[in-house]
Amino acid sequence: MVKGDLTPRPAYVAFFAYNFSDRAVTGKLTVVAPHEWEVSIPDRVELAAGQRKQLAMSLHRPGAKGDRPARVQLTGDFGPAGSAILSTRLQLGR
Repeated sequence: MVKGDLTPRPAYVAFFAYNFSDRAVTGKLTVVAPHEWEVSIPDRVELAAGQRKQLAMSLHRPGAKGDRPARVQLTGDFGPAGSAILSTRLQLGR
């Protein structure tokens, strides 16, 4: 008999946003992940010139057991300053 709560918990992944320009930027962040995953990231990010900012992404798949790796893609749209994409494969465990 196993005691304790075995309910899958969200995983938190830290990532960094960088602004390599000499001007401040503001952008909208979006994420694409498997439809059964619950993913949460900040909606917007503001970066001063030359700034690096740590952000967090929360990932959860209710009832997940032994998931296979899946692609997660983050996109930052900074208007005239351009866009950025981070694409990675993640596997959610129990």
